[in-house]
Amino acid sequence: MPEFLDENKFKLKICATNGAIMMGDCSKLCRIISNLVKNAVEALESSNKPNPEIILNINTDGNPNVIQVRDNGPGIPKQLMDKLFEPFVSGGKAGGTGLGLAIAKQFVEAHKGKIEVESSDSGTGFTISIPAKS
Repeated sequence: MPEFLDENKFKLKICATNGAIMMGDCSKLCRIISNLVKNAVEALESSNKPNPEIILNINTDGNPNVIQVRDNGPGIPKQLMDKLFEPFVSGGKAGGTGLGLAIAKQFVEAHKGKIEVESSDSGTGFTISIPAKS
C-alpha cells in the first residue's frame, strides 16, 4: 500500500465490477490511479471537512472501461481548472511538482482514452474512459 494511505485519516472505498479485468499497461494504469488518489488525499488533508472520503470505482462491464476517483474535499480552484493537466500546474501544495495530472493524462491518452474532471466545493471527481480491447 502506498505510504500516503498509511495515515488512516479518512475512508477509502473501492468498488469494482465482479472479476474486473482491464487490458493495458499495468504500471501506467496503477500510476494513473495512484496519482489521482494521492491528489485526493492531499486535498482532504488540507481541508477540515468532516468525514473525509475517497471513492475509487472501476467498471469493466462496458466499452469503454471506466475508472472514477472521487473525493468530498474542498474542490479545485476555478482558476486552475483550465490548466489542470498542464505540466507544473499545482494547487500550491507543499512538495508537489505539478506533474501528476499531466502524466496521468499522457498515460490515459497512450491507452486511447480520455480523462475528465468535475469539481465543486463539495468535492472533485475524475473520470477516465479507456476503450475495452477485444
